[in-house]
Amino acid sequence: MAVAYVGSGAAEQLGGGHKATRILCDLLSGGTNPNEVAKIQALAGVQIRHVDNLHAKVMLAPSYALVGSANFSDNGVGWHDGMPGNLIEAGCRVTDDVQLDHIRTWFKRYWELSEEITADLLSQASINWARRQRGRPRPAGDRFIITPENWRSYTGRDTKLVIWRRRPTAEEIASEGELPDGLAPGTSSPNNPHWKKLDRYHEWGDLLNLGPGVVLLDVRYQPQGKVVCYGARRTLANGHQVRRGSRTIDVMEVISVIDGQRFETAERDQLASWLQPEIQRHYIRWCDELNPDHDEGGVVVDLDRVLKGAFGTAEGAHPSEFQQLFALASRISEPLGWRCVTVRSPGPEVRIGTGSKNLRRKETPALGRVNLRLSIRDGMVRCGSYLSPTKLAAYGTPLRLSGAEGRHWVQWPTESTAVLLARMLDETRDRLNGSDVDPESGPQKSLQRAGSPRSAV
Repeated sequence: MAVAYVGSGAAEQLGGGHKATRILCDLLSGGTNPNEVAKIQALAGVQIRHVDNLHAKVMLAPSYALVGSANFSDNGVGWHDGMPGNLIEAGCRVTDDVQLDHIRTWFKRYWELSEEITADLLSQASINWARRQRGRPRPAGDRFIITPENWRSYTGRDTKLVIWRRRPTAEEIASEGELPDGLAPGTSSPNNPHWKKLDRYHEWGDLLNLGPGVVLLDVRYQPQGKVVCYGARRTLANGHQVRRGSRTIDVMEVISVIDGQRFETAERDQLASWLQPEIQRHYIRWCDELNPDHDEGGVVVDLDRVLKGAFGTAEGAHPSEFQQLFALASRISEPLGWRCVTVRSPGPEVRIGTGSKNLRRKETPALGRVNLRLSIRDGMVRCGSYLSPTKLAAYGTPLRLSGAEGRHWVQWPTESTAVLLARMLDETRDRLNGSDVDPESGPQKSLQRAGSPRSAV
């Protein structure tokens, strides 16, 4: 392979026990994951080397080659966690002997010019990788809201959770009076508006040595097991400690905007809701691993790690059937302008429709005619649709399930989902765009409503 960028999951895809493999990549571009390169280096029979400014995407086998636009990465190929690739790619399979000879000669030339990947190169690559991750476009929207659909956009952003259990001691509360100009946590000084809003983290010490500008989400894990988020904090440019006489006070700046997105009461509550089961499952282990004093009073953990545990799959694990179903439904429905969301209760299930808020709530009669509901059980996909029972019978085995009036159910084997779902969405769209009267189910309510013009369907 001569592939510019190597991303997460590449080593797993290569596996082991195969013939000798040679890989060229641009390690220092910032687009190649150095951690994944290190894993590939450990694979038997695989050699990986660096070429400056490599931007090619060529995979060469004994009897053919693949030449195209996709990197050996999740964004390009879309293998990781069952999610689709984020980019539209194209490629060509080359079998002509003359062209294959040209490709082999080209690869041989750059293999001879390539550079061995050393520990120093990997160290520099880690710096470049982190810098590029921080510079990615921020997630869509003006609110810091993490969901199963968008959690990947919040990874690689140098955000951490500071999780604490105990209440401040009397001595720690007294230290508030020693903050600059008497600032108490979360307040500002009217006499000195240039001072930042600060919060006190008494005797957290080295746990807060994170470098300037790192964002932390302040979370309390209460003794009864409830998780409460008190907002966002940012480390100070000149360190986290403020000295007052003989005392040193650990402080951070209080912020309500993260990467241009609001992080206020509603956003804090939303984060706490999905975070609670993760903290209940892992808090003791995090303290043991990440707190050098092995103290259950507090811990600082990377948000990336928590997100992967909550919404992704364990490293090296195969994506669940449900994750694959959601990824496939998203890939098929979104080009049509329809949204695809996951719903946990009842569920888990995937819902497809043209609405936004109503997808998670009880559907209105108009939206209901567009909405599809998908779940998976024992290798079979169950699909609820407002197509008539006669039409649905062409897709699989009819089911008798209770639910909204007019919705009928059918099930089919999971491996048939792509073809059947694409056909069903097309038929539903054509039916809606053609007439408000279905010859089998009778008159329907018009889709022409305030805020939902027919053109949107």
